[in-house]
Amino acid sequence: MKSSVSKSRSSSASSSGWRTDLIATFLTGIKGLNQPAKVRPAEMLRLNTSTPVTPAGSQNRLGVIGGDNAGFPNGRRPGDDIVDVTLRVAMGRLITLGLFGTPAQAPSGGLDFTDGAIVNASFFDNQFPYLKTPIAGSPGPAQPSVPLPANAVVPGLEAVARQ
Repeated sequence: MKSSVSKSRSSSASSSGWRTDLIATFLTGIKGLNQPAKVRPAEMLRLNTSTPVTPAGSQNRLGVIGGDNAGFPNGRRPGDDIVDVTLRVAMGRLITLGLFGTPAQAPSGGLDFTDGAIVNASFFDNQFPYLKTPIAGSPGPAQPSVPLPANAVVPGLEAVARQ
């Protein structure tokens, strides 16, 4: 029995059937963004160091697919929401954006898939060790007296007012 994991094939991204969007994102780098001149496919994090750094306050948690070329998959910052980016790319976001194939080949590519665990640059400090002090567990005297505001990044995830 052939393993479907070792060959990510689909007729949706290229005439050969290979999902060239996934190959570029996870194996070779994206041409014009983080693909080296003499690329050899390998599962590794690729970083184009000539890409200007985006200040923390201006970073988009969705990295490249959110219009921030300094983010994932061009390197990895603490505030990059890797799971959401990976879900969206796997479902065809790069095809929908016109970088590979045609949008009609990825009917789910425009959907904002999410794991629901919102992450962005505001969750981290600007110096090592980057992680902020966590909120104390329950019960504990350091619990906030009011609910923390939601990190609204997608319509529908706004903070809910308590009455």
